Amino acid sequence: MDATLREPDTHRDAELRALVSELREEISQLRREVSELRCEAGYWKSRHADAVQRNRQLQEELEQAHAEIRKLKADLFGSKSEKQSSTDRSNHLDDPQDPHSAKKKKRGQQPDHPGPARRDYSHLPVREQFVEMPPEECVCGRCGKPLADLGETEDSEQVEVEFTVYRRRIRRRRYRQTCNCPGQQTRTAPKPPKLIPKGRYGISVWVHLLLEKFHTGRPIQRTIEQLRLYGLRLAAGTITDGLKRIEPLLQPIDAALRERNVQSAVHHADETRWLGPIS
Repeated sequence: MDATLREPDTHRDAELRALVSELREEISQLRREVSELRCEAGYWKSRHADAVQRNRQLQEELEQAHAEIRKLKADLFGSKSEKQSSTDRSNHLDDPQDPHSAKKKKRGQQPDHPGPARRDYSHLPVREQFVEMPPEECVCGRCGKPLADLGETEDSEQVEVEFTVYRRRIRRRRYRQTCNCPGQQTRTAPKPPKLIPKGRYGISVWVHLLLEKFHTGRPIQRTIEQLRLYGLRLAAGTITDGLKRIEPLLQPIDAALRERNVQSAVHHADETRWLGPIS
C-alpha cells in the first residue's frame, strides 16, 4: 500500500503544468495590457492638462476682448456723444464752496481771452468804387450853398466774389503785303493754343472742372448743375469725352504723385473711421 501511495501521478502533474503555463501566459498578457493602459492614461492626462491650459488662455483672451469692446462702446456711445439735460446733476455735483462753480461758461468768445486776429486779404486785387453824394444833398441845409469837395475819402473794404461765364471772341488780325514780292499777299495772326484741338471750351473751363473734381471732390454732374446756374449748359457726354482726351496730359503728374507717396513716411490713403456698432 505504501508503494502505491508513492507512485507518481503523471497525468495529474501534466494537467497542473499546463494550467500553470496557461496562467503564466494570461498573467503576462494582462501585464502587457496594464502597461499599455498606463501609457494611454499618461498620454490622455497630458492632453487634458494641455486642453485645460489652452482653455484658460482662451478665457483670458475672451475677457480682454470683452473689456476692449466695452471701452470702444463707451468711447463711441458714451455720455460725451449724448445730450444731457441741464437739470441732470446725477453725474456732476458742484462744490458750493467753489466761487466759480455757480458761473456757467457762455459759448463763443470769452471775455477774459483776446480775440483772434483778423484775416489778411491784402493779396487780393482791389477794385475801387467811388460813392458820390446825391446832388440834392451837396448843399447846405440852411442857406442852400453848394458843398466844396475836400479831395479826401473815407475808405472801407468788403470782400466780394464774382464768377462770370463769357464767350471769348477771338479776332485775328489780317495783314497785306505792301511790296511786289512774290508769294502769299495776305497773312493772318496765328491761332491761340487750345487744350483740345477744335474744342469749343477753353482752358479755363477744363481747369475749373478738374479742380472741382479732384481738389474739392465734387462730382461732375454737380459741377454741371452749378455752371447751369450761370447760364452755361454742358453735356455730360462732352465732358466725359474731354476728360478722356486730357488724361494723357495728366499722366506725368500721376506718376510724380505715386513716386512721392512711395518715398513718404506715411501712406496718403483714406482714413475714414467706422462709426457703426461693434459686433
